[in-house]
Amino acid sequence: MDGKNVDTVLMELGVRFHRLIYEHLQQYSYSCMGGMLAICDVAEYRKCAKDFKIALVLQLFDTLHALCNLLVVAPDNLKQVCSGEQLANLDKNILHSFVQLRVDYRSARLARHFS
Repeated sequence: MDGKNVDTVLMELGVRFHRLIYEHLQQYSYSCMGGMLAICDVAEYRKCAKDFKIALVLQLFDTLHALCNLLVVAPDNLKQVCSGEQLANLDKNILHSFVQLRVDYRSARLARHFS
């Protein structure tokens, strides 16, 4: 492997790594403390992804980190965070799928702030 081959392999590896972490995170419900731990874990994964030196891979992990913030943000601030720079262009279904991972998702207060 050399030149563009290395970049192509690293991009594919990075995208698959991201998908694996993303799908793993989707399997759980998160309390505030659990969300903070998920943020810390994703920050470490992001450090690894940064070493790939592939812009797309870093962007994917930056977005995943921003999505994990939805697990801990106060209900009153959900709309503001969802419309922030890193999440504004994401499909609303992706945002909603992360908000649904919160243990407090079913509460009327949270549902009201997200809709």
